[in-house]
Amino acid sequence: MARTRRRRGGTVRAVKRTVRRVRSTASRRAPAAGGDIVKTLVRELERRLSAIERIVARLEGNVRRAATRTTAKRATAKRSTAKRRTTARRSTAKRTTRRRTGTAKRAAAKRTTRRSTAKRSTAKRRTTAKRAAAKRPARRTAKRTTAKRTTAKRTTAKRAGAKRTTAKRSTAKRAGAKRSTAKRAGAKRGGRKAAAAAPASPVPAPAAG
Repeated sequence: MARTRRRRGGTVRAVKRTVRRVRSTASRRAPAAGGDIVKTLVRELERRLSAIERIVARLEGNVRRAATRTTAKRATAKRSTAKRRTTARRSTAKRTTRRRTGTAKRAAAKRTTRRSTAKRSTAKRRTTAKRAAAKRPARRTAKRTTAKRTTAKRTTAKRAGAKRTTAKRSTAKRAGAKRSTAKRAGAKRGGRKAAAAAPASPVPAPAAG
């Protein structure tokens, strides 16, 4: 019967016979009684052993094929899982980058809109301040011109009133002077007429002593 030994890998391998049969001269010369039966038994055993060795070899081949298939399946599974992970990571990275870019763009748009609104508000404030500043000196100049006009009117009115009063006073003085001179002339004329019209008074006779 053939001996079996194990490999380092773990599979069983058939080992051929290492011990040869020693044939004696007696067996070569003449077969003993019952030698044919023994020979047939030995041949049958050898045939069965060879068949068993073939079956074992087939089983080893099947095991090897199964092992290679499992390793190949594992490798393909690892590759598929690695591809899936890489694709998932890429998709997540793309999504995150899209989200980040979208959020960044939205934030930049909001900042630009805020800046534009701030600029517009500052520009409006400046324009309103400039308009107010332009209106203020115009109003001041208008007020000054109106004040000047009113003061000029008042001065002219005062001057006209003063002239009128002086004229009235001068005319009144002149009329009074004329009246006084006329009265004086009338009085003089009346005295003269009375003196001329009065008869001469008789001279009283001297009394007898």
